[in-house]
Formats: sequence, C-alpha cells, structure tokens
Amino acid sequence: VEPFPADEKLWTLPNVILTPHIAVHEAANIDERQFAVFMENARRLDAGESLINVVDKASWY
Repeated sequence: VEPFPADEKLWTLPNVILTPHIAVHEAANIDERQFAVFMENARRLDAGESLINVVDKASWY
C-alpha cells in the first residue's frame, strides 16, 4: 500500500532502504535516466550526502 502510514516500522529500520514502486526491478526494463538517478542516489547514500529527487512525505511527491 502506498503511501506507508507514518507509523510504519519499515521507516525506522536501519537495514531497510525504502524505494518507490518504480525502483529497480530488472535493469533491462528501466529507463536509462531512472537507472542514473538510482545509481547516483546509491553513491550519495554511501557517501553520506543528500539524495536527489527525495519525496516529500507530507505531500507524497
């Protein structure tokens, strides 16, 4: 169910990364731009930097 409720425990798990329903499923089926954003955010997450295209949880876009 999207969006998850605010009290959903998955939001707080340190070993879980929540992604939108368009997250990488199979690399052959995704647009190059989506993959580029995914890879850049993976790099940023690893480096402790701010992510791009972050969804505002209050408005859900």
